[in-house]
Amino acid sequence: LPLLSSSIQSISGARYSRAYIALTVTRKPQYYVWNIWMMLFILGTLSFTIFSVAVEDVGDRLSNMLTLVLALVAFKLVLAQALPSISYLTMLDFYTLASMMVMFFIAVFTSFIPNLGLETEALMTADRDLFFISGILWVMVNVWFVMKALIQTTARAAEIKKSDEQFKTYRMSVTNLSIVQGYKPLISSHDIR
Repeated sequence: LPLLSSSIQSISGARYSRAYIALTVTRKPQYYVWNIWMMLFILGTLSFTIFSVAVEDVGDRLSNMLTLVLALVAFKLVLAQALPSISYLTMLDFYTLASMMVMFFIAVFTSFIPNLGLETEALMTADRDLFFISGILWVMVNVWFVMKALIQTTARAAEIKKSDEQFKTYRMSVTNLSIVQGYKPLISSHDIR
């Protein structure tokens, strides 16, 4: 990056000193992990409590599930007010939607299984299979979320480190050029970390 502007950029043809400012801003994810993700995880995990209700009590199962879905929707609405409005889905948005989909999956199949006309033993087997399939799906959603978060955090840290190194290299070259041209640098190379 040049230290002086081009004479073409000025009406008088003068050249002016340039200043380059680089800021690195990052968020600390602990707030989001403990206050948002943890609540979503708890609500999603609580949806498995419906399997403790007898298979034949479809009404009780669905009322428990719909209560959890309403709690999740209410939590999502509170989040929408607390977080800035953006035009894309964040990882937390994807996680919230995945939680809703798992709950939807459990609710739909919970309501259909008793209506299949199966005998008690087959009904219990189908319910147990739904529990395991839903559990595997829920574990996969959570593993995906944690892996994606770790990958993005690591990639962002590497990007910031690379940018810092590029700035240090640039600053050293500017400092050396200034000394050669007879200017005393405002910041010595020892001030740069």
